[in-house]
Amino acid sequence: MKSIIKAIAVVLLAVFSLSLMAQDATIVLNYMKVSPGMDDAYIQTEQFWKKIQEKRIEAGILTGWQVWRNVYAAADDPYQYITIDWYKNWEHSLASPPDGFWEENIAPILNTEEDQKMWDKTLNSRTLVNKEVMHRVMEADNNQGATYILVNRMKVKQGMDNAYLESEGKYAKPLQEAKIKAGQMNHWGVWQAWPYKEGQIRFTTVDGYKSIEQMTGGGEDLLSKVHPGMTWDQWEEKVSAHRIQASVELWELVDFAFPEE
Repeated sequence: MKSIIKAIAVVLLAVFSLSLMAQDATIVLNYMKVSPGMDDAYIQTEQFWKKIQEKRIEAGILTGWQVWRNVYAAADDPYQYITIDWYKNWEHSLASPPDGFWEENIAPILNTEEDQKMWDKTLNSRTLVNKEVMHRVMEADNNQGATYILVNRMKVKQGMDNAYLESEGKYAKPLQEAKIKAGQMNHWGVWQAWPYKEGQIRFTTVDGYKSIEQMTGGGEDLLSKVHPGMTWDQWEEKVSAHRIQASVELWELVDFAFPEE
């Protein structure tokens, strides 16, 4: 009987996860390994490809595009830059481009000798070392954007996905909402990877800031207002009950394209 109940729970969790992915934003992250000394060349190629991403956004293929720099990455790290393709939801990310899109919009951009040189420069300046599909589970945001984000990889204990997300929603999200309202940060979100590889960390939280000053400035301690009577040790125990913070990276926004409002 226990095995049957466990199997049902796994199926319900999968259905719950898939339903979330169908409803909220999906992003595809492209992790770029840039050769030493090729940063400027790589950024130039992304400025070239930005024209193509803007065409994709105009056609509704994407809802947005970004380039981020992994601030503390060194030459031996797996990647130095990340491009992100934004979609309305998982289904949107799997849709085919409209008929004739590439011929009408992209081919004219890539038909000159200079364009071919830029294509070659792209191949020489970076290697796409990994792709990751992530789906937004929850967020708090003031719609002012972020220039710096802390990317926190969370290793969730087996079978504890729902419990982990419940603790993020109950204890972390209200505190982050208060920080955003107080001007201490601009964004917070929880993302889930799907599909995923064996051993891949499947949950990531993101803290967003408009500037270095906002990120390092601190501010009023809001815990007692959000969770009266709770100490920081108790709060940390609650949010860490089902996960281990495996890594933290600082990313800086390099370039972006989104629809004009």
